[in-house]
Amino acid sequence: MTIGIIGCGDFGSLLASILKKYGKIYVFHYRNDEQIIKKARIIGVELSSLENVASCDIVIISTPISKTETIIKSISKLVMPNAIIMDVSSVKVYPCRWLKKYLPKNVNIIGTHPMFGPVSANFNLKKQTWKLKNHQIVLCPIRISKNKLSKLKEIFKDLELKIIETTEHEHDKQNAVTLGLVHFLGRSLWQTGIREQEMHTPSFTELLKIYNHTTKDSWRLFYDMNNYNPYAKKIRQKFISSCLEIDNLISKNDNITNIDSLRK
Repeated sequence: MTIGIIGCGDFGSLLASILKKYGKIYVFHYRNDEQIIKKARIIGVELSSLENVASCDIVIISTPISKTETIIKSISKLVMPNAIIMDVSSVKVYPCRWLKKYLPKNVNIIGTHPMFGPVSANFNLKKQTWKLKNHQIVLCPIRISKNKLSKLKEIFKDLELKIIETTEHEHDKQNAVTLGLVHFLGRSLWQTGIREQEMHTPSFTELLKIYNHTTKDSWRLFYDMNNYNPYAKKIRQKFISSCLEIDNLISKNDNITNIDSLRK
């Protein structure tokens, strides 16, 4: 089996490392500088042209969300009949729509979202190690045969991933909170200037973990996961509104009997 990965960034590199035992890996990256060449050599995969990568049995699009539609368009005439084409974006409504819109009907298409990254999977590029057990992967089948879907699930089960099968809309609704809001909170904490300090509680230590994890991702990813998730803005606005409401109660309401209403 041949597996083509479009994008050799942090997550694309992790994917290549994870999947190389399941087939011959071909990787396309928009630039092949020394860093990318070295990375591919360490992983043990072959850098190739977009044409070669797009003609693989399984094609995985691992590019910034804002670039995904362009990539799908560019491979629409390169993919092979009966191949599996999938994206790994952290949003699903738009990528699933693009896969259905631009790719021919003789290929299998599925939206996926591995709910982990190089940091949470403890990926070590030099040692080629990672930890995936009990991490989740979300599958949003669009147009895929039962046989092809079953083969994908076999790989994910072999990797000890927890499979969640759902729709692209349900995925984005939940991830507007799971990712969008959490990353928004992490970035906001960082922007506020809150850092480690001598006096702290266990809760404060846990709070710091939020921005320690979320701010390691790129600003591009943070921007895209908010702007390409149709449910993210509403959740952000509700959170901001709630913060202002609570601040107003603290600042102006001296009737302590109303405090219990905050818990409702």
